[in-house]
Amino acid sequence: AFDAGDYEDFLRYIVYFVNINTQMMVYCNSAENVFES
Repeated sequence: AFDAGDYEDFLRYIVYFVNINTQMMVYCNSAENVFES
């Protein structure tokens, strides 16, 4: 079971993970564009 503190940490971890994934996707896409041009 979660208490409020655990749930906040869990949400913070998800947000952090999503941000990392988004940055990696943007980085990979921009790198592909550089190589293609």
